[in-house]
Amino acid sequence: MINTVILVGRLTATPTLSTTSNGISYTRFSIAVNRRNSNNETTDFINLVAWRNTAEFITKYATKGALVGIEGELHSNVYTSTATNSPVRTFDVLVNNFRLLESRQAAEMRNRGFESSFSNRSNQGFTPNSNHISPTDIDFSQVRTASTGSNPKPVKFNPEQIEENSIPTQNFSAVFDEEFDGISALDLDDDEKW
Repeated sequence: MINTVILVGRLTATPTLSTTSNGISYTRFSIAVNRRNSNNETTDFINLVAWRNTAEFITKYATKGALVGIEGELHSNVYTSTATNSPVRTFDVLVNNFRLLESRQAAEMRNRGFESSFSNRSNQGFTPNSNHISPTDIDFSQVRTASTGSNPKPVKFNPEQIEENSIPTQNFSAVFDEEFDGISALDLDDDEKW
């Protein structure tokens, strides 16, 4: 059976670390994931749970609004509601792999943006950064190509043209033969190829 969930979304809150009575660390959090339907875009809020080292990493580095990538498994849980005394089924994604998908600088800018939007409501417009370089600002006519005429030709690698001191002098084919005992994919039968 296959039970794999892959999500990309933004954290709805900064995750906090908790521990079980046995001392195992975990965190429960949610992410907002956009999806398109025929008329417009809708946001789904997905509940997740992470355990041990993954939970510690998430709570140490991830903050509200961070763009994250998640790989995990969908788990269903059933508990009895105290209000209605009836069973309630919930779904969580158990996080197996977690990735922060934005740079530290982007996260800092995002956090500053949140702060300034709440502290300075008078600035509702967007002011472009004067240091920003647009693709239209670059003069591509000065870019060198590997051709001598109007028809570009591919550059072929010729190891004899490389200077002696420019790369390590180790014989890479000998290393390959030692590591793989001289077997290549061409030496294997079709059903043995990887």
